[in-house]
Amino acid sequence: MKTTLRVAGVYVGAVVGAGYASGQEMLQFFVSHGVWGIVGTAVTMILLPILGYHLVMLGDQLHVRNHKKVLYHLCGKYLGPVIDVALTFFLFGLGAIMIAGSGSLFEQSFGLAPIWGYVFMSLVLISTLLLDTNKIITIISSLSPYILVLLFIIVVYSIFASEASFATLESIASQQLTVSPHWTLSTLISVSFNFMVGFAIMVVLGAVEKDRKGLRMVRS
Repeated sequence: MKTTLRVAGVYVGAVVGAGYASGQEMLQFFVSHGVWGIVGTAVTMILLPILGYHLVMLGDQLHVRNHKKVLYHLCGKYLGPVIDVALTFFLFGLGAIMIAGSGSLFEQSFGLAPIWGYVFMSLVLISTLLLDTNKIITIISSLSPYILVLLFIIVVYSIFASEASFATLESIASQQLTVSPHWTLSTLISVSFNFMVGFAIMVVLGAVEKDRKGLRMVRS
């Protein structure tokens, strides 16, 4: 059970913590489609755990030290390097978004210049990357419960504090920017986006996790 929760914690930390770092993801992927966006979130909640499960199992079966072996296994020796470069640039861009978001947070919440947020987040990222894989996994999994608690508080507060009617909320939602004209495509893009976010850490987690019995519980 402990290993199962650890795996789940890492996945939640990677997807929720990084995949929705800017706050615009939820608006553009789901909120912009109104009621159908809720359906999209439900589909996402089904697909992401399934994909995450397969990533962990691949890492376990292939005994990888990094994500490249899994990429080459899935995409072949010719397409694999191309996807690897694309994934690297994707994750670099995601890191830039997180740093930019930190700058905005410092400015909006504390009235400080964004540069302080940039510096703070950059130092946190560099310090984290200097740690070994197991420590990084432990940090991510330990932060996930706090993320979930905060999300729960925000959801409950939003439900009971909002005085806007459903029609008003639907009108506001329709005015949001969207990544695609249809909710199904937005959902698939969101799943693909977050799959890329969690790809590298989940395949490595499957390989470095020492509790093989716990991994078998995840598999079952």
